[in-house]
Amino acid sequence: MAYEQAREAQVGECTPSMPELTPDINPLSRESEVGRKLAMIGDEIETRYESEFKAMIKTLRVTPSTAYEAFAGVARRLFRDGINWGRIVALLCFGYRMAVDVLERGIPDFVRQIIKYVVKFIVSERIARWIAEHGGWRGVLSYTLNEGFQALGTVFVVAAVTVIAAVWLFRRS
Repeated sequence: MAYEQAREAQVGECTPSMPELTPDINPLSRESEVGRKLAMIGDEIETRYESEFKAMIKTLRVTPSTAYEAFAGVARRLFRDGINWGRIVALLCFGYRMAVDVLERGIPDFVRQIIKYVVKFIVSERIARWIAEHGGWRGVLSYTLNEGFQALGTVFVVAAVTVIAAVWLFRRS
């Protein structure tokens, strides 16, 4: 419950109500266990790479017309060397950070679009297939936090530098 309270406090009252994202699930179910594991990994990624997320999002300055290309560009860099649970959760964290950014900038209606972008990327880049081939979302239960974390840090740094360079070149022309 601390995870949910922290997220609510972080986003504040401007978060739109989305009942479809908060299903009524038994807290002892396997699905709840998966949710807790994803949250735990997400919290660890958020803690370790908070400054990278903030720098990328600040540099991108996402708008409705640039959001998918910006999101997909960073996400493709994230998965360039393969797919694993840490990278999938990092993708979800990046989408979450984008959503928080647009909420803080007073564009709450854009959150649903960001959710659609995350789903579109997961489906179009065969990440959904990888998830299915690795036990579905329950497969994350066997993931350990140290698995691939060093590589993930390198990926974030490379993605951040690439995004910053692309934005700089775009603004310059």
